[in-house]
Amino acid sequence: MNEEPYAGLSLTGGSFNTIRSTLTLGSGLIKNRWTFDGRISGLRSDGYIDRASSELLSYFISGGYYHKNTILKLTVFSGREKTYQAWDGIPSYILDAN
Repeated sequence: MNEEPYAGLSLTGGSFNTIRSTLTLGSGLIKNRWTFDGRISGLRSDGYIDRASSELLSYFISGGYYHKNTILKLTVFSGREKTYQAWDGIPSYILDAN
């Protein structure tokens, strides 16, 4: 639990046109009882094998109540994933050339 409000943004990139982004937000402790937090993340990549791209998106939202010896939290999360087949092996001559 973060007692102070916060926000963060992370943007990264890499090989194979990979881009990852994450946004996090939190209310901090409100009236010494309540907190709200959330995050949304995405990742997109062409993959290192032909036709092996991926697109991922996920989020979560959480609310919490704090009192003496009691913590009550509700968390909702979900996501979507779109990936293309890249699990078959490839001949060694293609591996050597690419």
